[in-house]
Formats: sequence, structure tokens, C-alpha cells
Amino acid sequence: MNKQMAFFSFNNIRVTGVACAVPSNEIKTESYKPLFGDEEVEKFMEMTGVRASHRTSEHQTCSDLGYRAVKELLEKKGIDPKEIGALLFVSHSPDYRRPSTAFVLQYRLGLPKEAVCYDISLGCSSLVVGMQNAASIMNTGDIQKALVIVGDTAGKSVYPADRSSAMLFGEAGAVMLLEKSENENDVINNYSEILETLIKNYSLILLDCDFETNFGYFKEAQEIYLVQSFDVLTIQPLTAFLRDLKAKNILNPEKLRIILNKS
Repeated sequence: MNKQMAFFSFNNIRVTGVACAVPSNEIKTESYKPLFGDEEVEKFMEMTGVRASHRTSEHQTCSDLGYRAVKELLEKKGIDPKEIGALLFVSHSPDYRRPSTAFVLQYRLGLPKEAVCYDISLGCSSLVVGMQNAASIMNTGDIQKALVIVGDTAGKSVYPADRSSAMLFGEAGAVMLLEKSENENDVINNYSEILETLIKNYSLILLDCDFETNFGYFKEAQEIYLVQSFDVLTIQPLTAFLRDLKAKNILNPEKLRIILNKS
């Protein structure tokens, strides 16, 4: 029997914004050569394409990155924090064991006291599960706008001499804004339509950062569409993927704004 991942679908809910914050502290992968040796590091870079990663400072937390992303997104969209009815923080890097990091962000962002706020401890599946939880809350109540904040500061929990992970993980925080809609064609689900919807309508805001993919390191990325986080990029280079999307009319070339200067 073929097993598939759990399916969910919610009508009259749409993604209206996505933003990301990345620490300005850059760690070049080459800097690990004295620790792991030239051959090991060169092999890693060739296999993964990771030439650098970004790490938080000693006292900078995952919620700091999420806070910056949310502030920028709400300001850009002209949304009052008091309009937010739910905030979900989905991460393996909470600020504290208790209280929930969602409460910290609720206070810092000035969200209403009656807003639904809680943490979910997840890593790779954080965005999908966070979307499902937020959409479920909105679908069964009167909440009009919800924030799903994801991210990790994995470097704080990785042993620096562990060659299997020390060079691999970067650190960042991101937020997705979900809003109720009167249009029945607006659907949230965990199928590939999520990718198409985001690419067609919403841009990723990168703050204080450069842009890194599995296929190289780029500087000065601004308003780049959310394409680098999906599985399809593990089998296609970024440029080929974009050409394919344009050919299938998934992307509107006039709306696509990418500023990439390869370093």
C-alpha cells in the first residue's frame, strides 16, 4: 500500500506576505579548513554548494530574527499589529524552555492580549505544519489574520567539531502572513499549488542579508520570489527552474524581480 503524507486543504484563506531575516554575521565554509582539513572542506563545498552560512551573535535569538521579519512585513503591508489574531512560533530553537517564545514575540510586537499564541517544536516540517495549525484556527473561529514564524539558530546547539553538521546549518527566521478571504478560490493546502501561489503573487523580503541556495552564494538579493525553499530545487538549478516556471506560465516575467550578483 502506498503511503502519502497527510493532506489538508482550507478555502477562503490565503498567504498575503512572506518575509525573512538573516544574521549579518557570515561564516565562510573555507574557514573550517584548519579544523577539518582542505580535502574534507572542499569535498563538502562541491557536494552541497554551501560556500558560506550566517550565524547569530552570542545573545541573538531565533525570536530576534522572527521579530525583525514580522516588523518589516507588517510595516510594508501597512498592517497594525493589533489586527493579528494568532501567532505561531514553530522551531527547534525556542528562547526559553518556558515561557513559550510566542509570548515573547506577542509582547515585543504589541499584539493583542487575547491573541492565540503558542509554540510548536518542529524543524524541517515547521512551515507546513505551522500553516496547517494557523489555517485550522482561522477556519474554526473569527481570526482574520495570523502569523506563522519559523526559523532556527542551530549553530548554538551543534558541536563545533562535528564535521557532519558544523558546516551545514545556517541560521535565519521567517514569517508567513495568512489572511481570510471572501474568494472561494483562495485555498491553503500542502500540495504543489502552495509553490505556484507564492511565486505568482508574493515576494520574499530579505533583510540585512545575502542570499544562499544549494547551488551557490549570491549577494544583494532583494524581492526575490520564494523558490529556494522547495524540494524541486534539489534536482534543478535555480536558473533552469525559473526558466521552466516561465515556460509553464506559472511566473509572470513582468512581475519577477530578481537582483543577483554572483560573488
